[in-house]
Amino acid sequence: MADPLSPSAPPEVKPGATFSVVQFFQNGTHKYLARSVPPQAAVERFFEAQFTVGARIGAVHRLIITDADDFIAAEWVFGRGLTFPRPGTAA
Repeated sequence: MADPLSPSAPPEVKPGATFSVVQFFQNGTHKYLARSVPPQAAVERFFEAQFTVGARIGAVHRLIITDADDFIAAEWVFGRGLTFPRPGTAA
Protein backbone atom coordinates (compact mmCIF):
# COMPACT_ATOMS: atom_id res chain seq x y z
CA MET A 1 0.00 0.00 0.00
CA ALA A 2 1.24 3.47 -0.87
CA ASP A 3 2.11 5.92 1.89
CA PRO A 4 -0.84 8.38 1.91
CA LEU A 5 1.40 11.20 3.19
CA SER A 6 3.77 10.89 0.25
CA PRO A 7 2.74 12.82 -2.88
CA SER A 8 1.58 10.47 -5.59
CA ALA A 9 -0.88 11.11 -8.35
CA PRO A 10 -3.75 8.77 -9.09
CA PRO A 11 -3.64 7.41 -12.65
CA GLU A 12 -6.84 9.18 -13.68
CA VAL A 13 -9.80 11.10 -12.33
CA LYS A 14 -12.90 8.98 -12.70
CA PRO A 15 -16.35 10.46 -13.23
CA GLY A 16 -17.96 11.15 -9.88
CA ALA A 17 -14.61 11.18 -8.05
CA THR A 18 -14.48 13.26 -4.89
CA PHE A 19 -11.60 14.96 -3.13
CA SER A 20 -10.76 16.45 0.26
CA VAL A 21 -8.64 19.48 1.18
CA VAL A 22 -6.64 19.40 4.41
CA GLN A 23 -4.51 22.06 6.08
CA PHE A 24 -1.74 21.21 8.53
CA PHE A 25 -0.65 23.60 11.27
CA GLN A 26 2.71 24.30 12.89
CA ASN A 27 1.57 22.64 16.13
CA GLY A 28 0.99 19.30 14.40
CA THR A 29 -2.79 19.48 14.16
CA HIS A 30 -4.81 19.47 10.96
CA LYS A 31 -8.23 20.56 9.74
CA TYR A 32 -10.34 19.48 6.78
CA LEU A 33 -11.36 22.47 4.70
CA ALA A 34 -13.51 20.32 2.41
CA ARG A 35 -14.50 16.66 2.39
CA SER A 36 -15.78 14.56 -0.49
CA VAL A 37 -16.28 17.46 -2.89
CA PRO A 38 -16.07 17.46 -6.70
CA PRO A 39 -12.63 18.16 -8.25
CA GLN A 40 -13.36 21.79 -9.17
CA ALA A 41 -14.52 22.65 -5.64
CA ALA A 42 -11.43 21.01 -4.12
CA VAL A 43 -9.06 22.93 -6.39
CA GLU A 44 -10.82 26.23 -5.67
CA ARG A 45 -10.65 25.68 -1.89
CA PHE A 46 -7.00 24.56 -2.12
CA PHE A 47 -5.95 27.73 -3.94
CA GLU A 48 -8.08 30.02 -1.74
CA ALA A 49 -6.45 28.54 1.38
CA GLN A 50 -2.97 29.45 0.12
CA PHE A 51 -3.82 33.15 0.49
CA THR A 52 -5.32 33.12 3.98
CA VAL A 53 -3.61 35.02 6.77
CA GLY A 54 -2.58 31.73 8.43
CA ALA A 55 -0.90 30.50 5.26
CA ARG A 56 0.85 33.82 4.63
CA ILE A 57 2.39 33.99 8.10
CA GLY A 58 3.27 30.30 8.31
CA ALA A 59 0.73 29.11 10.88
CA VAL A 60 -0.52 26.81 8.12
CA HIS A 61 2.55 24.98 6.90
CA ARG A 62 1.02 22.50 4.46
CA LEU A 63 -2.10 22.08 2.31
CA ILE A 64 -3.05 18.95 0.39
CA ILE A 65 -5.78 17.66 -1.88
CA THR A 66 -6.45 13.95 -1.46
CA ASP A 67 -8.65 11.61 -3.43
CA ALA A 68 -11.05 9.07 -1.90
CA ASP A 69 -8.16 6.58 -1.57
CA ASP A 70 -6.00 9.17 0.30
CA PHE A 71 -3.57 9.63 -2.57
CA ILE A 72 -2.20 13.17 -2.65
CA ALA A 73 -3.22 14.99 -5.81
CA ALA A 74 -1.68 18.37 -4.91
CA GLU A 75 0.54 19.78 -2.17
CA TRP A 76 1.48 23.30 -1.10
CA VAL A 77 4.15 23.94 1.57
CA PHE A 78 4.79 27.26 3.34
CA GLY A 79 7.95 28.91 2.03
CA ARG A 80 8.13 26.57 -0.99
CA GLY A 81 4.78 27.03 -2.72
CA LEU A 82 3.24 24.34 -4.89
CA THR A 83 5.45 21.27 -4.53
CA PHE A 84 3.26 18.62 -6.17
CA PRO A 85 2.55 18.34 -8.95
CA ARG A 86 5.63 20.27 -9.95
CA PRO A 87 4.71 23.45 -11.80
CA GLY A 88 5.05 23.00 -15.53
CA THR A 89 4.46 19.25 -15.53
CA ALA A 90 1.49 17.64 -17.19
CA ALA A 91 -0.97 15.70 -15.08
